[in-house]
Amino acid sequence: MERLSIDVVPALESDEEDVFYVPDRKAEDWITSAPLAHSEHVQSLNASTRKRFVPLVKLLKYWNSTLPSTCSFKSFQIETLAAHLFADVVPDGIDHGLYLYFDFITHVSGLFGPESDFDWASDCGVSLGVLHRELPDIGGRGDNVLSGAGFARCSGFVKKARIARDRMARIFDRPTEAVVVRELGGLLKASL
Repeated sequence: MERLSIDVVPALESDEEDVFYVPDRKAEDWITSAPLAHSEHVQSLNASTRKRFVPLVKLLKYWNSTLPSTCSFKSFQIETLAAHLFADVVPDGIDHGLYLYFDFITHVSGLFGPESDFDWASDCGVSLGVLHRELPDIGGRGDNVLSGAGFARCSGFVKKARIARDRMARIFDRPTEAVVVRELGGLLKASL
């Protein structure tokens, strides 16, 4: 038996075309959303990354779903992080894209030791730091997609991303089948 899951979000029209107000449960307030702008942005990113963006986001959302609830991000936050990163960097493949995503998270946090393995030219306006957490909405609304995400959640997320990045690095260093199976299996167990 197949199962279909649908997220239903109440929305109110705004004065701007294709912009809606949607509820933010944590903030107990209404925020703006531009779903058509998001969709167009994702389609553009998928084309510019040689159709790698959508599969990468699906894998990243799966990885995030394996994290403890105290350090996982909302699905939209995972996608928005990826959108900022892959607007500037085109991965060589899905595995490279995963590695870059995890390394980018380490870069924009500055937590838990050395910043990153990759030489990042930009933080893409993203910060997961101790004092400041910022993730601009890709729809151009100016909203911070991380509003309400506290330091404990962000630092836990960064720690899990760093573990995932280090496991990916070991896979790249010794890409034998045994190493790949061991490290990918450990990647999912480390997330739990």
